[in-house]
Amino acid sequence: SLSRVSPRLLCTATQQKNGDEEADRPEQSAAEKALQEEKSKLDKQLKDMTEKYKRALADTENLRTRSQKMIEDAKLYGKSSCFNVFLFAWFYFKMVLIA
Repeated sequence: SLSRVSPRLLCTATQQKNGDEEADRPEQSAAEKALQEEKSKLDKQLKDMTEKYKRALADTENLRTRSQKMIEDAKLYGKSSCFNVFLFAWFYFKMVLIA
């Protein structure tokens, strides 16, 4: 009868099915290895780019701080320099008036 299948046929079919799955696994593992390698490569790139970004951010902040200090120094020097020129001119003008 058709409903009755030989146990031997079932065992052979199961072995063939298991054999096919095992044959597929090395391909999967090769694909998985490739994906893992790509993932690790991308993780490394992400880490490098994050480090570069943080360094660039710190450099920008340092530049801003230095620029601000230079501006303050320039303002202070400009005021004192201008004051010295006028003081010098006033001193000589006063000397001319006395003499």
